[in-house]
Amino acid sequence: MFVTPFFERSVNDEIRRAAPFKVVKKSVNYMIIESKGKNLAQKLCKDKGVFVYSIFPILARRKVDKRRYVDSIYKALMDVKPKKWADIKIEILDVNSKQGFSAKDLEVKFGERMEGDGLSINILRPQTLLYSVIWDMECFVGIGDMKQLEKGFLDPFRHYARANAGIGRAELKIREAFDDFGLHGRGIALDLGAAPGGWSVFLAQNGYKVIAVDNGDLAYGKIKRLELRCRIMDGKKGDAESGLKRCDILHIRSGFDGALRSIDLKKVDLLVNDMNIRHNLSAEAMLKFSKKMRKGVPALMTVKCVRRSVDRYLAQTKKILSKDFEVVGVRVLPHNRQEATMLLLRK
Repeated sequence: MFVTPFFERSVNDEIRRAAPFKVVKKSVNYMIIESKGKNLAQKLCKDKGVFVYSIFPILARRKVDKRRYVDSIYKALMDVKPKKWADIKIEILDVNSKQGFSAKDLEVKFGERMEGDGLSINILRPQTLLYSVIWDMECFVGIGDMKQLEKGFLDPFRHYARANAGIGRAELKIREAFDDFGLHGRGIALDLGAAPGGWSVFLAQNGYKVIAVDNGDLAYGKIKRLELRCRIMDGKKGDAESGLKRCDILHIRSGFDGALRSIDLKKVDLLVNDMNIRHNLSAEAMLKFSKKMRKGVPALMTVKCVRRSVDRYLAQTKKILSKDFEVVGVRVLPHNRQEATMLLLRK
């Protein structure tokens, strides 16, 4: 499973509530556990807690022969006996073997060999995920139906790096949040604390016209190279909606008061907030903009956790937001580091 180091204690507590367990392997971001509890992986996937991001059941554990490195891993994969081999995708995570083969190298080699053995490989629309974690010259193998597994990839950093537009790490957080919470939509999005623009770019590339609010500059050059139109507007009273008609991202370069004068909040379809400020101040900022928003409008915000008293930060944030928002979900995502992401709905 994937874990974020800052939240390790919370991860352990979350798993222990499901069943007793012991740690088999642990690194900075990954952990393999063993439990006598029945179907622990299924239970964790079904409950979808806050801190455990992805869970993969292990069906076999094999030693890797250093002299026959590729062959021994391939044999371990083929030892798994599925009921039906259908449209397979192979996913490899190499934690620390240092044998000169990248995960991609192994996936290509194994895919070619499996096709040669008459198996059906389908990278774009797989039905079955065949996966292996290579760790300390051991191979941990599993297989699952793509519809039943929590995630279709072992390494979230590798998976999301492919889609990075280059604005910054923050862009990857909102990609993960949209995928994890199943968000999609169109209309006008309001991005609080937008600089340098990663969230705004993602939203503009996914069907939204974006009003970006921040006193600081956005990465205007990078935004232009992505063929997105960006305009700057001050915080004086004006019609932000008409300004959006001529661009993809409208940057209101002012504080919140100026932005509130410029925006018709009744026309906002999504509110997002990744401001790097204390959790209580961030929540209070959300309330300022929620006052005139329609009921049912979704919102995303990150909750910054300075210390490991995570439950206290989340509880305080929920209490403040409860005046205007319903908390639908809370997740710690791979690129969150010392924060959690909340999905909200305007009451």
